[in-house]
Amino acid sequence: MLMLIFAYGIFFTGEKGVSDPVGYDAYSVWGALLMTGAVLISALGQHRHVAKQSPPAPRGVGLGHAFAEAKVTLSNRAFLWLVSAAVFGLINQGLTFALTNYQLGFLWQLQQMEMLYYALILFTTVIVAFIIVPPLSARLGKKNAAILLAMISMTFTAGLYGSWLLDLVPGGPNDPSILFMFALVAITNSAAVGMMMLTSSMMADVVEASQQETGRRSEGLFFAGYFFMQKCAVGIGTFAAGMILTFADFPQNAEPGRVDVAVLDGLALYYMGTVLVLGIIGVLILRHFPISRESHNERLRVLNTAAESAS
Repeated sequence: MLMLIFAYGIFFTGEKGVSDPVGYDAYSVWGALLMTGAVLISALGQHRHVAKQSPPAPRGVGLGHAFAEAKVTLSNRAFLWLVSAAVFGLINQGLTFALTNYQLGFLWQLQQMEMLYYALILFTTVIVAFIIVPPLSARLGKKNAAILLAMISMTFTAGLYGSWLLDLVPGGPNDPSILFMFALVAITNSAAVGMMMLTSSMMADVVEASQQETGRRSEGLFFAGYFFMQKCAVGIGTFAAGMILTFADFPQNAEPGRVDVAVLDGLALYYMGTVLVLGIIGVLILRHFPISRESHNERLRVLNTAAESAS
């Protein structure tokens, strides 16, 4: 989020805005420094709060045994359903990230200060997500709340770009209403962030499910596998963004305000269609996630009882 604010507020403030290749040099350097600093500060700040580890279960030795354990752990049914659903959501995320500058600069024709406002709105949606997720999760359960938020995000994304295609955006393609776009993006992103928060929490629930099955806590393995998959899926989304630009016949060296409306319509149509197809597939898969609030609470009770008996 900070990089987005820096990008629109500092690095791309020239006449060409986000289409100026010079701005990306400083953007990449400072982005790398900021990410490195964030990781190190987070690690140093949380290290003293590392939870007490569970006693390791008896195990064999050797590389082959380690691979066998990893295979058993990552074959957990809840993990496979959750990761399979997350793949499609993360492809959408990579797709959206890669096309953001094209959508803001060419489709919605935002000026530099308006792009900064856009970044601030995204920051606000994170706060909104933190507010709405706990009561939704308490009322519906994590899985159903995540599915609801995913459907809300998809619906308003379709509404935003469907309005563009049907010429329902106030101001039309030559002067689209920024307030209209900001309002729908705020709802869409709040729901999307909330959904990602819930799926991360669901991944934590998988750890206890696996512990009950295998006798081992393997949160490190689960989250390593999840984040590796995340990088792969976001890369696929970036590739998909390039394909969308190709199918839309987006011109090279384009300038905001000078791209044919038919090209922008193609960009909006292909993006909206891809997001909806991927999102619907992800939701259909997520419906099969087998851990409910009741089963998770019962599992925690059994594990706590076993731990107390062993101590």
